[in-house]
Amino acid sequence: MENAKPGQAVELHGLQGAAHLNGTRGHLVRFLREEQRWVVSCEGNDYKVVNVKPANLKRAEPKKEYFVPPVTGQIMVPRTTSAPVTDTSIVSEGIANLHAAVL
Repeated sequence: MENAKPGQAVELHGLQGAAHLNGTRGHLVRFLREEQRWVVSCEGNDYKVVNVKPANLKRAEPKKEYFVPPVTGQIMVPRTTSAPVTDTSIVSEGIANLHAAVL
């Protein structure tokens, strides 16, 4: 897998010694130079960490995370923004309002 970077979403494939992990999704943690393998943190209930050859990795689209607020029960997809926050007064005003509401 070319141009891989830590944090990238991947899918395991072509494993022979651990064939039960084929199709498992996860993300790259770090590259082990001496072993020429990636440390991959696998998704799932057991959060298995494995060392995998680059040839046994495919890029995967990161899964979208959904949040269901307990009050409304409506599914919300978190928005991503590419613009950094430059007006910090929004934050300080929000904190001041929250503080006033609590008191």
